[in-house]
Amino acid sequence: MKLKKLYLDTELVRDGAACAVIYHAASPDYQAAAEDLARQLKERYGVSLPVKPDDAQRTWRSEKGNIIALGNMGNSLLIRWLYYRAFFDPSSDTKRRLQTIHDPWSEGRNVIVLGGVDLGSVKANFPRLLELLKTPRPGSVLLPRTLDPQPPMSQGIKARIAEYTKDLTKLHVRYAAYDAGWVCDNYARLGHEELATLYRDCLRRLADEKYYVHLYLFRECQAWEVIEHSPALTDADRLMITNFFRNVVADEKEGIGYVRGSLRGKRLIQGNHPSQAACGVMVVADYLRKFYPSALHEKWYREASSFFEPYRTKGSYTGDDEGM
Repeated sequence: MKLKKLYLDTELVRDGAACAVIYHAASPDYQAAAEDLARQLKERYGVSLPVKPDDAQRTWRSEKGNIIALGNMGNSLLIRWLYYRAFFDPSSDTKRRLQTIHDPWSEGRNVIVLGGVDLGSVKANFPRLLELLKTPRPGSVLLPRTLDPQPPMSQGIKARIAEYTKDLTKLHVRYAAYDAGWVCDNYARLGHEELATLYRDCLRRLADEKYYVHLYLFRECQAWEVIEHSPALTDADRLMITNFFRNVVADEKEGIGYVRGSLRGKRLIQGNHPSQAACGVMVVADYLRKFYPSALHEKWYREASSFFEPYRTKGSYTGDDEGM
């Protein structure tokens, strides 16, 4: 398997032309802030970035270039979309967050989130963005992989990492699955690379022992698209982890085979096993079909997602697929 390409840098200007768009929460104040940011960028680099509202039309989905997103969970559909897919999860005590989101649509384009609890906090990201931008060659402006401000590592997180690392080879292998899920819950929020190292070690033990248990798959893989970009991981690490996930889904007992058995038995979503197995297989198959497209990966995704179809079409579901 040839590894997917990583897009660690986010270009705003390429060959002297804009290759990014600024999307702002749909209000006059945020529009004025976005236009102010565009003005500052033009004054510094001589290039105008388009400014567009993040409204119900969701035109950001059909853009061809990178995006700068201004807002927060309450007023930006794009930022909400990223949050519900585990790309973006600022801690509760974070007033502002400047963060690059890498290739969320598998189209080679990134999102720079300029987030904050209010407009003032969002605008506080502007000077930091200008400070971090690089010009590697004439006519090029880009932002390297960024999470700013970097939250300090708490003593609690440090102690958990030390404990899980010490016990990783001593306890039953299922604890490696628990610990990988804990990393997924925290990496997008905190960004500490020690978490990515622990995640790699957990997945290596799971892979070495071929521990393909569907009950934990969703938690193990939920933040893999974010962790995969960590500088703590080598290409060999990424290949090992990607192959592990593919092998779990391919497994006839725990992966797609378990989901097919649930569908044949017409099981309703009850308890942990049928629904969590289908959810885990669906999420991994979605990742595989996006970045490693094949007819088999598409088939796995269709089968797993069909498990939930009766509840979308016959139940009281009123959600927003694209927004959520």
